[in-house]
Amino acid sequence: MPRYEYECPKCKTRITKTIKLAHLDDVEVYCHRCWNKHPGDGSPLSLMPMKRLISCQQIQCDLVPYFDENITKDGQGAWVESRQHRKQLMKDNGLYERG
Repeated sequence: MPRYEYECPKCKTRITKTIKLAHLDDVEVYCHRCWNKHPGDGSPLSLMPMKRLISCQQIQCDLVPYFDENITKDGQGAWVESRQHRKQLMKDNGLYERG
């Protein structure tokens, strides 16, 4: 799920929220540092809406390449560069994963 950064225009507090893309326009994010209840008049909570920032998305690699000596039939091994590459190497060598 994508992560989005929000900032309060009043106190400049920043938070990060993980929100499904399908719900992005439906979600309202409020600053919990700036909320207050009007004393004595019984009015509801007053929440400060936060502004969504344009930010760089974090990219996480599939996995770090590693050498697997058990992935080939001949025992020579091979470098595995991704999960998809591992699946292809296993398929090419007639191996399957139990689990």
